[in-house]
Amino acid sequence: ILGDLLGRGIFNSDGDTWRFQRKLASLELGSVSIRVFAHEIVKTEIETRLFPVLTSFSSDSGSVLDLQDVFRRFAFDTISKLSFGFDPDCLHVPFP
Repeated sequence: ILGDLLGRGIFNSDGDTWRFQRKLASLELGSVSIRVFAHEIVKTEIETRLFPVLTSFSSDSGSVLDLQDVFRRFAFDTISKLSFGFDPDCLHVPFP
């Protein structure tokens, strides 16, 4: 049933088909240029957004920071930039 909707890609296949899809994806995603690109995006996201969020809450005595929410926003922003070149800017003080 899911094959009709999602096709035979890496997330919806098993066995030899899955192994073949995974090998192709790992070759592409493991390239030096992708790793350098990902490293730069993560580094920038940490320096310009994650640290400022953590710093703003650490200096504000009495406030509670939901770290799960912060890291979810961090992951969403980072994955969106890496995958689609789009910055949703979810990790921004004040939070939406």
